[in-house]
Amino acid sequence: MAAYHYPAFPIRWLLHDKYLSCSYAARIAAPTKILVAEEDEVVPRASTERLRACFNQGIVAAYVVVPGAGHNTISDGADYPLLLR
Repeated sequence: MAAYHYPAFPIRWLLHDKYLSCSYAARIAAPTKILVAEEDEVVPRASTERLRACFNQGIVAAYVVVPGAGHNTISDGADYPLLLR
């Protein structure tokens, strides 16, 4: 995400940690829930869609969009704890 938001900086050279969620998603064998902030200003929806597509066929990857939520406000709603179940 840093490289996406700051394309003028050599982020890939500066950051050593890699978060290869897609490669891990393919190995998950349990039902999974993907929570999406409708108004996420940090993670583009296309990135979330790519992650969703990485799950193997047959794995239930529930996709829940939280209406009106932003990246940093997704957990503010009273219903948020229920979404985690």
